[in-house]
Amino acid sequence: MLSVQHIGKRGSNGRSRWPNNFDIGAYRHSWNSMQIRPLTLVLSIVWLICIADPVVAADVFQGRDIYMTHCESCHGVDGESMVPGTPSFADGDTLFRTDSELFTQIRAGNNLMPAYRGFLSDAEIRDVIAYIRSLQ
Repeated sequence: MLSVQHIGKRGSNGRSRWPNNFDIGAYRHSWNSMQIRPLTLVLSIVWLICIADPVVAADVFQGRDIYMTHCESCHGVDGESMVPGTPSFADGDTLFRTDSELFTQIRAGNNLMPAYRGFLSDAEIRDVIAYIRSLQ
């Protein structure tokens, strides 16, 4: 509950010069800590949702089909690199990157690898990442 305390001047009789909560500017509001805790909790949750990477379930089987169509010729069927200079997914070194890093690299392309932005949807790229992670 919001409690209000008068901090204004008092008259000669010790009573307030303002009648019954007349001047709201002369009052200080103090929040009960029980009201602040739920508000802080809600704001914290909203903040975490805003800064967190979206977590979306990916389809490994769909990712396998896309991988076999677009990635297998350079990265190999089992993730073993077929072309010099391309990362191998079988040894796990490339998989130490976060999903966000892999997602960005697949969308933008890198050296020999073409950019798949506009060619594969975001969901399809996440599916490919899920399949790549299953190769270990």
